[in-house]
Amino acid sequence: ADANDDLVQIESIIRSLKQTVHQLESTAKKAFPTAEGLKSSSSFSFLDTDTFRSLSKNDAKYVLSYIFDTCSSAKKELSAIESTQEISTKAAVDAAIAKEKQLYDKEVMKLKMQHAEVMLSHLETTQG
Repeated sequence: ADANDDLVQIESIIRSLKQTVHQLESTAKKAFPTAEGLKSSSSFSFLDTDTFRSLSKNDAKYVLSYIFDTCSSAKKELSAIESTQEISTKAAVDAAIAKEKQLYDKEVMKLKMQHAEVMLSHLETTQG
């Protein structure tokens, strides 16, 4: 019976923590509907202190650890996206430069051919 009571108590704590985390997330979403709000130096100003008052010290540590882990994961994802974006942007720029260089080289070759034809024409008229 004691083990069953312990399981019920643990499940209750887990449900309470999940509810608290959802409250914190919804509070954050209401406070910062766009990412602009997250740029401020006081990123945790959205936390409602009443939400934390109902938590034990260990529960509060868990919630803050969860928030930190979530932010850390988001930062890693953002870094990966930025890296991928930089690589794809560099590849696109390099491709555009190569294409423009090819067009430039083609135009230069065309001008050289026209110049050669004009010079040949002048040579023929002066000798003929």
